[in-house]
Amino acid sequence: MLYTQSIALRGEALEVLRTITETSPNYATLTNALERRYGDAHLQHVYQAQLRSRRQRFEETLQQYEADISRMVNLAYPTAPAEVIEQLSVSNFIEGLRDPEIGQLVRLARPKTISEALAQALEIEAAKEASRFAINPYQGRDKKMNTTDGNLIDLLYSAHLKKGQKKS
Repeated sequence: MLYTQSIALRGEALEVLRTITETSPNYATLTNALERRYGDAHLQHVYQAQLRSRRQRFEETLQQYEADISRMVNLAYPTAPAEVIEQLSVSNFIEGLRDPEIGQLVRLARPKTISEALAQALEIEAAKEASRFAINPYQGRDKKMNTTDGNLIDLLYSAHLKKGQKKS
């Protein structure tokens, strides 16, 4: 029987058969050897290490980051119960946020799911952005404009108003 299955092997898979050192290999031995070579069970440790070191990249949105964390947790812990997957997803999401202030505020909110964590992070990020805009209203108008340009516009605008008051 093993002979018939080994005939179907080609290329690298056939090389796996040659690495089996048992004198009379059986189906289970062949299957285990092929699983070790081509299966992803041994990759769980690799995925877990990648997950532990995963941080939100500078150009990455919160949504992209959340989707990647969810994917990595499922790869790293494929047999874990759904509750454990959610806990791992939430904690890894929070730990890897590039803005520590957002991470701290999301952690204090104690989200139960990664969807809740994402929603809270998006709200906090939007509030921070709105606060930045309130402090410098010219910030969002033109990327080339900086605060000195904003001050210049204020000066020009106030000069224009003064000029208009003198005409009356």
